[in-house]
Amino acid sequence: MPSSTASQRPPAIIDIRHGSGFDDDVLGQDRCGNISQDEELIERILDGLDPKEPGKPRSLPTLLLYDDRGVQLLDRITHLEEYYLTLDEIDILERDADLIIDHIPDNGVLVELDARSLRTTVLLLNALERKRKNITYYALGLVVDELTKALQSIEHLKNVKSAGLLGTYEDGIAFVKTLGPEIPKTLVWLGSSIGSLTREDACHLLTHYAETLHQDSDNFLIGIDRKNDPQEILLAYNDTKGITEEFIMNGLDHANALLGQALLERARFEYYGRYDAEVGRHEAYYRVKAAHRLRYAGLGVGGEEVPEVVVNLAKGELIPIEYSYKWSPGDTARLFEEAGYARVGYWTSTSHRYDLHMVCRKKRH
Repeated sequence: MPSSTASQRPPAIIDIRHGSGFDDDVLGQDRCGNISQDEELIERILDGLDPKEPGKPRSLPTLLLYDDRGVQLLDRITHLEEYYLTLDEIDILERDADLIIDHIPDNGVLVELDARSLRTTVLLLNALERKRKNITYYALGLVVDELTKALQSIEHLKNVKSAGLLGTYEDGIAFVKTLGPEIPKTLVWLGSSIGSLTREDACHLLTHYAETLHQDSDNFLIGIDRKNDPQEILLAYNDTKGITEEFIMNGLDHANALLGQALLERARFEYYGRYDAEVGRHEAYYRVKAAHRLRYAGLGVGGEEVPEVVVNLAKGELIPIEYSYKWSPGDTARLFEEAGYARVGYWTSTSHRYDLHMVCRKKRH
C-alpha cells in the first residue's frame, strides 16, 4: 500500500486566468477573470435575457453548462453509445497512437486545450510513455476539482510529467507564449471541442494559437467531427438515458445559483435539440413551456445594485444555450488554410465519421 508523501501530494494546478499575471487580451469574448468570473457571467445572463440591441434574439452563455456538475455530466455523456464522437476518437487512438506521437518531439511540452477526464488523452500519453519520450503535459480546464481528478489518473506515468492549467482558451494562448521557441510544443484539442465555436471564431482562435507555434518544431493535434448523418447527430445529443437533457437543464440551476434566486425555474422550460443540415450544426435550446414573466433585481458587476430586469417569455420561445458545429473535409481544409496551418498528418475513424488532424504553422515564403 503506497504511503509516500509524494504519492499523496495533489497535482499542481497553475492559475493562468485573466488577472493572474498573463496577458490574454486576444479574442475579447468568453473571458473569465480571476475574481469576477461569476459577476461577468451574471452580467451575460441578464444581457442575454434582455438584449439591449433591438431585434437581437435572447440567448444564454454556454459557460453556464460547465460548472462542477456540468463537467461531471459531460464525462458521462462521452461514455454513451449514442455519443459516437468519443468512441470514434478512441478507435483512432487505439489504432494509430504510435504513428501520431512520431510527430511529438522528445523533451517537449504537450498542452491540451479543454482537457476533461483524459479518457482519450491517456491513449496518447501511454504511447509516449512506451516510447520513453520525456514530456511535460499541461491540461487546460475550467474546474479545479475535475482537473485534479484527471491528473491523478495519470500519476503512474514516469516519463510524462503533468500539471493543470486553470483558465480559458484565451488564457492558454498567453501561457503558451511564455514557453519560448526553444521548447518543442505540441498542442492537443480533442473531443471535437472546436465544434462549440462558430466557424469564424474557430478560425480566429486557431490563428492566434498559430502565432504561438515555432514553424520547425511545433505541432497541433485537433479532433474534428464530420457532417454526418443527421439522425446519428441528433441521437448523439439526445440520448435515451436523458443525460444530455440533464446536462443542458443543469445550466438553469447554475444560472439560478449565480443570480441568488430561482429566476429560471426548471419546471418552466424543456430541452429542445435540432440539427440544421444547411448550416452544419446541432443546436441546443431551452424551450419555454408556457408564457411567463421573469423579474430580477440584484447586484451587478462590482456589487452595485442594478435596475429591475423584467422579461416576458412567450410559449414555445427558444433560447439557445449551445451550438455544436460539424465540419466536412472541405470545411476543415479551408479552416487550416485561412488560419495559417499546413497539415502534416491525418487519421480517420473506421466509420469515417471523425478525424484527427496534425497540423503545423505554415511556412512563410
